[in-house]
Amino acid sequence: MSWVRSMGIAFLFIMIGYLGVVVGIQAGKHETQTEVDQVREGNRESLAQVNRLAKEAEQRSVSVEEPPSPMAPTPDHDRLLQAFRSTDDKGWRIEYAAEEIKAMSSVAENKDYKKVLEKYVTNELHKQLATFQTVGSRVNPREVLVTTTDRNAYLIELERWNQHNGIWAVTGGNQMKIDPQGTGAFEPAYRTLDISQAPADVQKWADSLLAAQEARQDFLRSGTKTYALLQSTNGSSTDSIEIEEVFAHLGEVFISYQSLEVGTYDNPLLVNDYILLEIDEQAEAGVTFTESFRSPS
Repeated sequence: MSWVRSMGIAFLFIMIGYLGVVVGIQAGKHETQTEVDQVREGNRESLAQVNRLAKEAEQRSVSVEEPPSPMAPTPDHDRLLQAFRSTDDKGWRIEYAAEEIKAMSSVAENKDYKKVLEKYVTNELHKQLATFQTVGSRVNPREVLVTTTDRNAYLIELERWNQHNGIWAVTGGNQMKIDPQGTGAFEPAYRTLDISQAPADVQKWADSLLAAQEARQDFLRSGTKTYALLQSTNGSSTDSIEIEEVFAHLGEVFISYQSLEVGTYDNPLLVNDYILLEIDEQAEAGVTFTESFRSPS
């Protein structure tokens, strides 16, 4: 009987061990499945996050993208130069004091005419350089045709002063406005208006000056423009004003005019008892009027 009991006990231990293995395997399977599920869930979350970020990036790109603005036509440099050559307005000249030349000669980059030109356009003309091109066959002095981003054209003259450490300096220039079509034609930097064509504030200002019936020259800034009024002597029927030249330089507008006496039997349409100019400059530095000619009394 003892061996039967021993066999029973051994069988019992075997069954207990078997059950332990089965339970362990099932537990392991359950843990493995849990880990797989966790990985799958993590992958789903990662994929969702990737999709969300991609969608946000697409939305940002769509919101930032704008249809390209039409570019203004490129100016015709040949016709620009031709217009400068054919105009009677020869622009301005620049003179430097001895102290200025001494200071300029100590700046190394002034030996590079391109840097001198860029500084002049930025600091003196208060414009942003678009293009520049040397024109003509002369090297010193050198003429450079410049266009700016606000559709202005300049013919700038530079000289190299070998006696002053070989520096370059801007010695003159001229300005015209480029036609919006970029054909190389120009619109004037100023236009003549009848008082009725002017803005309301300019009309009121001009009427008050003309009411005094005195020979005078005055100007008014309005918005981005400057208005200049030139009135002939005492509003006489034979006294006439003629504009000779209008140009702007370094924020100042210069107006040259002639005071003429028209004959009694001449066409009365030739008489300008006043001239009202609308100038495409703000004239921060003011307006200078110069009478270049007056008919003898």
